[in-house]
Amino acid sequence: MSDIYNAPESNVDGRRTPQFASGVLRVETDLTRKDLVRFNLSKLFRHRSNLNLFLMIFVVIFFMTALEALGSEGDTNWLKLIALVGLASAGGFAVAYLIGLLFVVFSASAATGTLGRHVLIIEDDGFREQTEANDSLHYWRAIRKIDKSSYAITVQVNSYLFHVIPQREFESASDFETFYAELMRRFEAAQ
Repeated sequence: MSDIYNAPESNVDGRRTPQFASGVLRVETDLTRKDLVRFNLSKLFRHRSNLNLFLMIFVVIFFMTALEALGSEGDTNWLKLIALVGLASAGGFAVAYLIGLLFVVFSASAATGTLGRHVLIIEDDGFREQTEANDSLHYWRAIRKIDKSSYAITVQVNSYLFHVIPQREFESASDFETFYAELMRRFEAAQ
């Protein structure tokens, strides 16, 4: 690893302060399983794939139930059927999402670069992430999206790879906003 990864950065109270050095803004974070859960839950209704999964479950359950209802004698209350299928689909979606989330949380480790210490650096060429497992530079034009919530800044590199920077790692709300503003400035300039 380079000196950037090994450089000490914590101040007295243990929080990290973003550092400007020759046009580079850098922050260090220690990602935990709790961060992964919080991030995944924050993206639950924002990803099209989750909506597609829900719709797929809904359609399958609806057609299975509709075929059975058509085969039975008597009147079918279609509104009730749709409501029940919606509830069953929501339950199926919740179970599928929970299984996926548990897989992500329990397969994550510092050795894979998912958990543990991350050094995140805004450079002229792109956004760099350094962990125990890797050192990667994502060019500004290749970054898909940058988001900010009250909890964290997320840098989306592709449909499945995100870098999460929790707000707790910044000494102040101003440092959090400065880091986000610089990310956005460079991201938008490359688009």
